Amino acid sequence: MKENLGNVTPVSGHTFKDRHGRTLIGDAKNRRFYIVGKENERIMTILDSRYIIIMAVLILVGFRFGWVWGAGIGLIVFAISEIYYRKFFLPSLNTIDDVDVPKTKSTFVMTAEDSSPGKNILRGGASVLTALLLLLNMNLNIKDWNEVFSFKDWSITFLAIFSIIASVFFMYLATISFQALRKNGGKR
Repeated sequence: MKENLGNVTPVSGHTFKDRHGRTLIGDAKNRRFYIVGKENERIMTILDSRYIIIMAVLILVGFRFGWVWGAGIGLIVFAISEIYYRKFFLPSLNTIDDVDVPKTKSTFVMTAEDSSPGKNILRGGASVLTALLLLLNMNLNIKDWNEVFSFKDWSITFLAIFSIIASVFFMYLATISFQALRKNGGKR
């Protein structure tokens, strides 16, 4: 018998609430919802933020001990968090199988569309500024660009790669904020 979930409301990219007020994690590939109980909501919040935590570890360790260490420890934290999430956390939850998981927008898009124009301007401006500061930091720290491409100093190579990837990501966030601003026409 198929369980009647009613209308599921998206909370973030893959998290939903059903008509009973339960938090659900959607798995469209396997056509399944995982039911997150009250006792697991704090763990889910941390695991939902795992990519941000990994970026913070990478940045903090990278600035303190070098980018090779930052990337290495960041990869280790990524592997541990993904294994825990996929192999231990999700299987421990009750499931509702054979359901149609609705397609949702990313968390960034949903947040931007639900924000006021002032917040979108602030978020977009802060994202552009962060991207520019990362690129400026890269330019100030890399004296010889041949070192980046010759891989003599891995720290410089990782700094360049990380700065470019993070700058592209922050420009993506800025684009989402400014598109939501234009879409809403300054209205909320």
